[in-house]
Amino acid sequence: DQTNRNFDWRVFLAAGLGLCLTVVYVAVLHLMRSREKLFQSEAQYRAVIENIQDAFYRTDRNGNIIMASPSAAKMLGYLSVDEVLGQSAHSFYFDPDERQRLLDKLSETKVVMDYEVKLVTTDGQPIHVSTSSGFYFDSSGSILGVEGVFRDISERKRHEDELRRAKDEMEERVAERTQELRLANERLNELNQAKSEFLNTVSHDIRTPLTSILGFAKIIQRDFNKHFLQCAGNNENLK
Repeated sequence: DQTNRNFDWRVFLAAGLGLCLTVVYVAVLHLMRSREKLFQSEAQYRAVIENIQDAFYRTDRNGNIIMASPSAAKMLGYLSVDEVLGQSAHSFYFDPDERQRLLDKLSETKVVMDYEVKLVTTDGQPIHVSTSSGFYFDSSGSILGVEGVFRDISERKRHEDELRRAKDEMEERVAERTQELRLANERLNELNQAKSEFLNTVSHDIRTPLTSILGFAKIIQRDFNKHFLQCAGNNENLK
């Protein structure tokens, strides 16, 4: 009986140990698979960041750059991402106050889409960009920083400026032409008025002597009929 009890105890111990090892093995396997998936996700995420055409960035709570895509460094004229990391995001704005206005906007809306700002390149030149950015949070909901993308819209802004200048020039030409037409119309009205006055004067000057002539003609005819027609008698040549 004692031997059987010792045997049962050893079997029970061996079974328990085997179960524990199985649980540990399963846990380790699950952890390894989870880490493998995490590594794969990070690799995929990294691949996206490395190849994205727009400029990706991420800051910490203090506004310092902790992640950026190569395209972000290239956009601003830096040779590598390492030159960008650790710098304050404010330093990349042509007007640092714009960064604060962006943060104020994010405080209201949490996310902005196609929000236009001007960044500055390494040689001090402004670059027009639109950004879609937002806060990112930890598991407890606390803000960890800001992340988003910038898109270079300098070419679009140049086209918009060209169109605006063309529109302004066209409006100026239309205004000038309208002024010319107004002055021409005024001059035409003046000439038309002068023509009317001239015709009225000429008409009056012509009517005045004609009236006198017609009056004298009637007097002559009356006197002729009175004094000479009776003397003509039946002579048809004198009538």
